[in-house]
Amino acid sequence: MFVHYKEKRKVHMRLFFITLLVCVCQYATARQQPATKAGTDTLIAQARRQLLQHTGAAMKQLQQAAAIAEELEYTSALADARYLESKLQTEIGNFPEAETAAREAFELNEQLGRHREVLDALNCLAFALYAQSRFTEGEKVYRALISTAAANPADIEGARIAATATSMLGCMFQEMGNYGKAFEYCNEGLQRSIRAKDSVGTVYALVIFGELYNTIDDIDAAMDFFRQAEEQRRKYHVSQKAPYLYMGNVYFKRGMYDSAVACYQEQLHHIDTMQVDSLLKLRYAMFPKTDMAQILLTQGQHAQAMEMLLTAYQFFKHGQDNNQVLKTLQLLGQASLDINRPQDALQYGRESIDLAMRTGAAQYLRDGNALLWHAYHSTGNTDSAYVYLTRYTALNNSIDVEQSARKLAFYKASIKNQENEARICQLEQQRETNNMRINMLLAGIGALLLLGFVVLRNNMLKRRNEHIRREQLEQELQLQKTESERQQAAFEKHTAELKMRALHAQMNPHFIFNSLNSINRFILKNETETAADYLTKFSRLIRLVLQNGDKNQITLAEELEMLDIYLKLEQVRFGDRFSYHIECEEALNADMLYTPPMLIQPFVENAIWHGLLHKPTRGLVTIHLYSEGDYLCCRITDDGIGRAKAAELKSKSANNRKSFGMRITSERLGLLQQQRKEKVTLEVTDLVDSYGEACGTEILIKLPVEQPFPILPD
Repeated sequence: MFVHYKEKRKVHMRLFFITLLVCVCQYATARQQPATKAGTDTLIAQARRQLLQHTGAAMKQLQQAAAIAEELEYTSALADARYLESKLQTEIGNFPEAETAAREAFELNEQLGRHREVLDALNCLAFALYAQSRFTEGEKVYRALISTAAANPADIEGARIAATATSMLGCMFQEMGNYGKAFEYCNEGLQRSIRAKDSVGTVYALVIFGELYNTIDDIDAAMDFFRQAEEQRRKYHVSQKAPYLYMGNVYFKRGMYDSAVACYQEQLHHIDTMQVDSLLKLRYAMFPKTDMAQILLTQGQHAQAMEMLLTAYQFFKHGQDNNQVLKTLQLLGQASLDINRPQDALQYGRESIDLAMRTGAAQYLRDGNALLWHAYHSTGNTDSAYVYLTRYTALNNSIDVEQSARKLAFYKASIKNQENEARICQLEQQRETNNMRINMLLAGIGALLLLGFVVLRNNMLKRRNEHIRREQLEQELQLQKTESERQQAAFEKHTAELKMRALHAQMNPHFIFNSLNSINRFILKNETETAADYLTKFSRLIRLVLQNGDKNQITLAEELEMLDIYLKLEQVRFGDRFSYHIECEEALNADMLYTPPMLIQPFVENAIWHGLLHKPTRGLVTIHLYSEGDYLCCRITDDGIGRAKAAELKSKSANNRKSFGMRITSERLGLLQQQRKEKVTLEVTDLVDSYGEACGTEILIKLPVEQPFPILPD
């Protein structure tokens, strides 16, 4: 029995050593095979085939191939491995690593003179910079890519890469707030994609167009572009860039939450059907889930929304996807306030402000200050709440003033695009006309060879036809000229209206800052009743200013009501150092006459500050409104020290105040005269007494008026 056991043990030992030998041989073979250039190429080819399906295995193969290629000084294989690694890191969402790999791939391919590979590396590098909100660097790389692609126009694939890069430049300018350039580059990218027959680039450009129109709140146009993108995607079987996410954002902005949820779920279903790795599906799903969390917050489901947002925040922060990090931080802060966790909201708000300042995202900087304002207010820290409220107000006013300029730039870009299309159509018509003339000439020559009489008769008919055609072309050109002049007049009118609104928007902070300083002074002096009364009048004035802020015209009664409240506030502020009297002629119906808002107040303010406040005795300012023919007249009189004496005081603050209010109001009167094509009069008279001494100033404003005064469209 013992012998049998020994024999059996020998057999087992032999099997063990044989198995061990086989494993060692396989391991040695696996280690030796890639140590050649052919083995390195095999690793890269395997990683390329399973790049999106098995990301972990592909990453290991690429890293192993890169190490071996570097050891063998196999530069082209090293460049390919680093490019594929950059592409994979981009899909995963690890943008710093993607940037590093793309830079190395670009440098290696540039040394080798590989044109196509240089374009691919530049494309990955530019997108990694864009995702990290490093827009200036990203713009330079995209321009270098487009310039490099233009050097080899025969490369069709290079032309497609350049088309996508052009569209991405438009997307980048959209993030920077330059909507005019964004429109131009998106349009150019779309045309390039169509010429290159790039279905993916066409879908991508249409989606960016939709996002542009959604940004300027043209929701119908945005939805139309998204539908076009979906039609093109289905037609050419494009798996990327399904526009359901963007369509859901449009529905969310409209308040159609059920439709928005349906679009987000459709996007998630599309992600589930994609033939990619589960890690990539996880990243792709973060975007619709983040948007769905907004809907959950509006519906009061804070716990589920917080869980989704925290997951998304950690994911995006790990990959330094700064645009998504800023958006998620704002949502987390709002959710924390809703569930009464102000300390968490303070943390998210501070992080949001810090990141927004580093990336230059003004809208997120404004929203971060608003978040800290509400958070400090909920904790009872009114001092800090007031500081962030002031910052939020300043940023919000700045963004609102710039909104008209952005829309105007976008409108100008649209007009320019329409003019270019019209010019192209005109050139096509001229080409067709020239071709027709050539055909007619050839027909005449052929007929001349057959029969001279017929040739002569045909020549006479041709001359007559040419004369008729010339007259028709002249008539068409005249009609086109008339239509162009009409469009230009409409454009100038719209521009004047936007300038008028921008000037009016600049005046509102002037009242707010003066009134806030007065309230602060009363509070510091512990004059509570005066502060309360002043705050009541101030809130009424602010309500009227906000109600009339978007109007080109308001009734004279509304204008006088705001002026009366303002004068009462100034009386309290300066200790009743002046009195005022507003007199409106009985023949004037103040409820039926219309005037531009906040037109009289700057002149009254100038009379108080530069005329009455420097007077040793109590002053008087009188506002008298009356009609004179077809004009509405407003006479403002004060018994102050006069303009010459005020100029001698050299008051720095007075100079600033005058140059702001009087200058803007004079510009508004000029725009009003340009818009109505009627004379608007502004006269300033220095008053003197019987001894020739200055005793005040008189200002007369004359506005053309009809009964009733026409209300201009907003």
